[in-house]
Amino acid sequence: MDPTTSQTTLELRLETLVRNAFSWIEEWILAIIRTILFILSIPRRVLPTLLHVAAFTTVLPPLLAVSIGAGVTVVNLIPAGWEAELWMQYGEQAAPYARTSLPSLVPEQPYEISLRLDVPVTPENLALGNFMTKLIIVDPKNSTVASVNRAQALVMGQRSMSWIPFVTAAAGIETIDIPLLASWAPTLPSGMLSNAGAAIARGTTQKDFQAYVTIGRSDAWKSLGQGLGKELSVARAVLHGRVKLFGLRGYFARHTYLLFLLTSTAFFATSTAAALALYLLFAPSLSDGSDTSDTNTVKALGEGRDHTSRPLIKPDRAEAFSASETEYSWTSGGPETRVKLESDDDSSGSI
Repeated sequence: MDPTTSQTTLELRLETLVRNAFSWIEEWILAIIRTILFILSIPRRVLPTLLHVAAFTTVLPPLLAVSIGAGVTVVNLIPAGWEAELWMQYGEQAAPYARTSLPSLVPEQPYEISLRLDVPVTPENLALGNFMTKLIIVDPKNSTVASVNRAQALVMGQRSMSWIPFVTAAAGIETIDIPLLASWAPTLPSGMLSNAGAAIARGTTQKDFQAYVTIGRSDAWKSLGQGLGKELSVARAVLHGRVKLFGLRGYFARHTYLLFLLTSTAFFATSTAAALALYLLFAPSLSDGSDTSDTNTVKALGEGRDHTSRPLIKPDRAEAFSASETEYSWTSGGPETRVKLESDDDSSGSI
């Protein structure tokens, strides 16, 4: 084997190895560039979505406020009770009494009426024993529509003792709840409406009902033992009327917080879903075409890699050189010079 041929083959193989090494390095560089471009393109891809989410989030506080208002409105639609302050009159009749006007009442709506008394715990009240409570309700025509008598006694509850020795604790106030009417419904005045359901549906109310309350004993003029009277000392008296509801309305009337929570949650979920549907329908598209430029950049880099990584001399061509071409070494111009000279000779021969 000619040393020149061996040297040329070795140089070609070295050139091929160098080109392959550069191609491998180029591929790694392109992979790193693609990764960097992808990382840099993430904010541009996510930014439109974040902007849409932020824009839709601004709608949520007004919807929440409206939902809370809807819950409060629904809770207020439940018929509420009423109370009337009683100012007891002493010394005018045999027993202390009070007369008051009731608020507007809904016809055919049952009410539970009770009396709450704040009674001072005094020896006189404790010595009184049982006392009577009488309630009379009259309509605007001064006709009695309800009347009831209830007996009650003041029972002293457990009181805390004074922390100072030889000092008695101050007299307290005992609260007494006296149930009077378990279920009473005002009737419709004659000639107003024949259908009670229509009256309730139209919000018809009745006014000018009067309540007459007497507390004590009718024999108060008599005395006990040491001359103690039989009148009950009352610090405060309030007449309560609670609306009686049945079924689901009655349950939610007793659990207004649960009704408020369910109503507000349902309204907020429904309104949010409707707002989201309208926003997705009328809002611009989430894609703004920013991905196209990144794709084109990566594609251009890939095409450039294909052109630059293509070897100028294939490995199998190194084996194709014959012994006649070995007379030209890299120092004399190399095989390319030989090819060029042969092409010149061919062109001159053809002429």
